[in-house]
Amino acid sequence: MPRSTELVSPSASQPAAETVTPNPHKEDEWLLMCRCESARAVVTLLQSLESITKTRKAVQPVTVFCSPSNLTFHVQGATKQLQASIDMQSTMFSEYRVQADHRDDETEDWQAGGEFSVNLTSILECLQLLGNNPGIQLTFSYNLTHEVLKIELLQDTVLCTAAIPGMDLPADHTNPSLVKAFGDSPIAARIIMMSNTLQHITTELQLVSGATVATVSLTEKEGWVVAVVGHLGECLLSIPAHGSHVINLEINDPQHSCYSYPLSSLLASLKGLDIAQETCITINSIGMMAIQHQILDPSVGGESPSFIDFILCSLRDDDENDDEESRRSLFSRPLSQGSPTQHSQRLVDLHDDEYTERSRASQSRRSTTDRRLSIQLTSQAAAVGSQSPSSQGSANAPSPQKEWWDESEDDDGENGKSKHQKRSLFGRPKQRPRQLSPPSRRNRSSPNQLGSEARHSDSDDEDDIEMLDITAAASPQPAIRDEECSSPELLYGKN
Repeated sequence: MPRSTELVSPSASQPAAETVTPNPHKEDEWLLMCRCESARAVVTLLQSLESITKTRKAVQPVTVFCSPSNLTFHVQGATKQLQASIDMQSTMFSEYRVQADHRDDETEDWQAGGEFSVNLTSILECLQLLGNNPGIQLTFSYNLTHEVLKIELLQDTVLCTAAIPGMDLPADHTNPSLVKAFGDSPIAARIIMMSNTLQHITTELQLVSGATVATVSLTEKEGWVVAVVGHLGECLLSIPAHGSHVINLEINDPQHSCYSYPLSSLLASLKGLDIAQETCITINSIGMMAIQHQILDPSVGGESPSFIDFILCSLRDDDENDDEESRRSLFSRPLSQGSPTQHSQRLVDLHDDEYTERSRASQSRRSTTDRRLSIQLTSQAAAVGSQSPSSQGSANAPSPQKEWWDESEDDDGENGKSKHQKRSLFGRPKQRPRQLSPPSRRNRSSPNQLGSEARHSDSDDEDDIEMLDITAAASPQPAIRDEECSSPELLYGKN
């Protein structure tokens, strides 16, 4: 991508408008010509789309639609399950002109405007060449003849120009989009709230490790509820349907307002909350959810409001009708009654059966936090028992927590073999039956026995260190399942 930076001496005159704007005598070669007094406003809006198609590859196609009233940037996921667009009004620009696209001129009734496709990554890189200062002027122009998007940045005496080659339009760019599919079904529920109410929920959802599916419900009783289940925890967020933060609430069909969505797609749709003032969340009867952020800040959107739209498709299963009541039962009771794990875990089973079974099997072999705590207390009690005769009985008492990893209690000759076996959690040999000593021997107080118990307590301290690795999720299966269940934008461009 060719770039050039021109340094103008202070004695030279400032570049005039004609220097930045294309030659007016060759306007037929240009589709779009617009100027913005602050490049930061455009960068802030376009960065909301970056996470939609963010992949390892640097190519992120974005389709730009030009019309006399607005400029729209449109991106779509690889599997067409997520779509995002930014609508910039013409009043956001100090100069805005759109010419007719003559490539399809069949009649004289041409409609001003057109569309082209470029690389979103290149646009964001070029817009930040001179930094993110609010005083940088920006000029966009697209040449129809050469199919090149020209970007010019002007700051004081520095003029930076960049040319980005155009890309082929998507093969299905003329087919009906998710916007039409969303509008063809009636609205089940809709809520309009202040955007600052939703700013903190993204952090809570990201803290749930291993979560890939989010279940969203919108009812008049519970409000807007989001539930996610991860490997080691769950999260249930509820925003009341009534209060000063709610602008409007509309519930048309409560029976069809609870659906599951990819968690990464939901997080991507909440990207523009830091610059938005109002957010509208709409769910239709087939499970599609539209999230629209309205930007009223004059420093970002100009006099007229700008919009950031996201459309998400729900996750549907063949047995969805049978499990619809189970999924909706998560939100059919007050949040204070019980834990949502019992109902939320069913959602993970629907979309992640294979991994869930492996996870449950591995968790049955793991030691819990309570078990680690009891072993530590037992080890401490044994150590105290070696110093105080009064604690001898508790030190000699068999611990119910020790089952398969402490076979050396009755056979000192096999200490090395037992120690090797307890370090192997997966694929360990079959344990032999535990042999208990006679009661008379176990209750007898002798220095030899106290020394033996002290040696066992030292071995138990080593067991506590080893058990830290036992409780960790060592199976590589979550990485594979996360890739299969993640949102389509994370899989875009992968081989």
